Amino acid sequence: MTVIVYLIVFTVVHFTSTNVEAGSCSVDICNWEPWKSWSDCSRTCGGGTRRRSRPYCCKAELNFDDCIRDCGHDWDYGHTYANDKEFCNKICYNGVYSYGINQCTCNDEFYGTCCENECPHIEHCKRSCSSSWNTKCLECNYDQILFKKTEGDTKCEQIPQNLTLHLENSPSKDQDLTNNAVTLKCTTGCIFPTPSFIWYYLQSSDGFGSKWSNSEPVTKTPGQCKEFQKMFTSTLVLRKYTVFNDNADHTVRFQCGATIMNDTSDEVKTQSSVNIRFAVRVAKVSLKIGSSSRVSSLNVTDGISEIFKCTTSDSRPLPIIVWYIGRTEKLRVVGTESTLAFIPSITDSGKEVYCKAFNIQPENEALSSNKVSLYVKERASVHSLYVDEHAGETNVTINENYVNLQLTCNISGNPASSVEIKFEEKSLIEKANINELRFVRQRVACFHKGEYSCVGKDELGVITNKTLNLFVNCLPRPDWQAISNTTCSIGAPVTLTFTAIAYPTPSSDGFKWYQKISNEWIPLQSNKDVQISVIGLETNLNIFNVTQANLGQYHLTVENSVGIYNQYYFLIEKDDPSVYVGIETMDSSDFKIATIILGIISVICIGTSAGILIWFKRKTKGTDRKSCTKSSHKSQIDRFDNKSYETEMQECTGRVYENLPQQYADLKAFTRDEMTTYDVIDNRL
Repeated sequence: MTVIVYLIVFTVVHFTSTNVEAGSCSVDICNWEPWKSWSDCSRTCGGGTRRRSRPYCCKAELNFDDCIRDCGHDWDYGHTYANDKEFCNKICYNGVYSYGINQCTCNDEFYGTCCENECPHIEHCKRSCSSSWNTKCLECNYDQILFKKTEGDTKCEQIPQNLTLHLENSPSKDQDLTNNAVTLKCTTGCIFPTPSFIWYYLQSSDGFGSKWSNSEPVTKTPGQCKEFQKMFTSTLVLRKYTVFNDNADHTVRFQCGATIMNDTSDEVKTQSSVNIRFAVRVAKVSLKIGSSSRVSSLNVTDGISEIFKCTTSDSRPLPIIVWYIGRTEKLRVVGTESTLAFIPSITDSGKEVYCKAFNIQPENEALSSNKVSLYVKERASVHSLYVDEHAGETNVTINENYVNLQLTCNISGNPASSVEIKFEEKSLIEKANINELRFVRQRVACFHKGEYSCVGKDELGVITNKTLNLFVNCLPRPDWQAISNTTCSIGAPVTLTFTAIAYPTPSSDGFKWYQKISNEWIPLQSNKDVQISVIGLETNLNIFNVTQANLGQYHLTVENSVGIYNQYYFLIEKDDPSVYVGIETMDSSDFKIATIILGIISVICIGTSAGILIWFKRKTKGTDRKSCTKSSHKSQIDRFDNKSYETEMQECTGRVYENLPQQYADLKAFTRDEMTTYDVIDNRL
C-alpha cells in the first residue's frame, strides 16, 4: 500500500507544471521563491488533498525547464521541489480514517464517504446475498414493504412508495413565473437505499416528457414507518423570471419521478402535475422611421416634430422602453411598442436617436436599438428689421427728405433662405441664399410712411417675417388734388371735402374752415345750416341748404407741428348764366363723350374766371392777402414753376423765408397731371 501511495505522489509531482515569473524575482538567481498559499481541500471530510507550489528565480525569458538547466539542476530536481501536497479533512463521523488510502473505513451500521449515513438495518448495508461473510438478505416484502429482486435475484431493492407532489408557496396549480417564484417538492418514504428523483416537464398532454435538471439535492426527514427508516424529499425551485430554454412563451406541465439503485429499478411518477408559465426575456429592439428600420441618418428641421417608433420582441413581463437623444433620456414607457414625438432644435444636430428595452435583465444590460443620426436644418427666422441708428426699434420716426435711409434685415437659417423687403404690399428688393439684406431710400417722402416688412422663406416653404412702422414728419398736403371749383343749385345740399397727408396727424382743431365775406375771412363753426366734421385726416364742410350767402370763396387751413397747408374753394351757383354747362341724354355714346368734354371745358373756364377775379380784387385792395390759387392747367403750372421760388412765396404769404422748403405739396405721382388746384404750403420748419 505504501508503495502505491508513493507512486501516486511521484506521478503528481513530476507531471505538474510550474509557472516561472521571469524577471520579477524577489530572491537571487537560481533560488526558490517562497511557497504560495495552499489550495482548498478537495473534500470537506473523508480524506482530501490540498496543494501548493513555488516559482524558481532565473534569468528572464527562460521557461521553467531551461531555467532549471541553466542553474545546473536536472529535470527531476525542478519538478520535485516545485510542488508540495498534503492530506486534509480526515474527518470520519462514524468510522476510522485510514492514512494509507486517505479515506474512511465505516462500521457496519454506517455508510457514505464520511460514514455519515446510518443504515436502516445492517442487512440493508450488507445487501449482497452471495457473500459468505455477510448476513442473509431480508426476504422480499419484509414487514409489508415492497421489494424487488435485482441482479439475478442476489439483491433486494425497495420500490418507492407514496410519491407525492407539493407546491410550497401557493395552493394554485397554475403558476406564472412573471409574478412570483415557484417551489415544487416531491416526497416519498419507507424505502432503501436513498432514492433518485427526476423532474419532468411536458409541453403537451401526451409523451413522457423531458428531464429538468435544475433541482435541489435530495433531503431526508424521519418517516412514519419504522424508526430506522426515513422520508425523502426533492425540491425544485423555479425562481421568478425563469426563462425557458428557447426564450419563448411556454406553459409547461411539471411531474416528479423517483427510483433507487442508480436508476436501475422501475421508476414511479406522481399522478399530479403543475402548469407553470415561463418568463420571456427581451431579445430584440428596433427603431423605425415610418416603416423602415434601416435608416442610419435623418434630415430634420428645427422646430418641426418628427415621429419615431420603437418596437421590441414579445416578452414577459412587459418591458420598459427608454428613449434617448444623445445621452439624454427623453421618455420612459412600459410596453412592447412606443412612439416618440420629438421636436428637434439646432443643438440636436449630430446627436443620435435610439431606444433601449429591458424586463428581466437589469437596466444596465438593456438591449439597444439601431441608432439614427440627426442632421438638423434651421428654419428661416427673421431676427431683426431696423433702420440704421434705430436698431431695436419697431416704430421709427424721421423727417421728410431724410437722405439715404437704410433698412437692414437679418435672418438665420440653414441652408440660407430667400429674403424680401416689402413696403406695404410692394416688393422693394429680394435676394436668395443670404442671411442679410439691405435697402436704401435715397430721399424719404411723406408717402413713404407705413409698414415695412422683411419676409424670409426657406426651402421647406416656411415663411417668417418681422415688421417695422416708419413715420415721416411732414407738413400737411392733399392726399390727392382737391377740386376747388364746385357748382351747386340754390336750395340743394353741398359738401366740400379734403383728405390730407400729414404726420403727426393734425388734431381736430388743426382743420379750420373759413368763408370770405366782404373781403374778410370769417371762421366757420357747425350750426343748423352748416356742419363741419373731422375724421382722422379727412374733413368735410356740409352745407344743408345752399343760399346766395353761401356762394363764394372758402378757405381751409390744415396745421400740424411741422407746418400749415392752405386750400381754397369756390362755390358757384349751378345756374349762373356766366357758366354754360352742356347737357346731353345718355342714350348715345357720342352724347356721353361730348358732355364730358363740355364739362371739363366749363370747369377750366370757371377756374380761370375765379382766378382773374381774385387777382383783380387783391390788386385793388392792398390789405388783402394774396390768393395762391393757381389754375391746374399744365402750362400754367410750368410757368409758375419757372418763377423765382422766393418771389412767389413772398407774394403769396407776405413772409420772408430763409432756406425755403419745397413749394408745392409732394403729391403722389399719379395725381400730378390732373387738372386741379395746387396751393402754397406754409412750412414752419
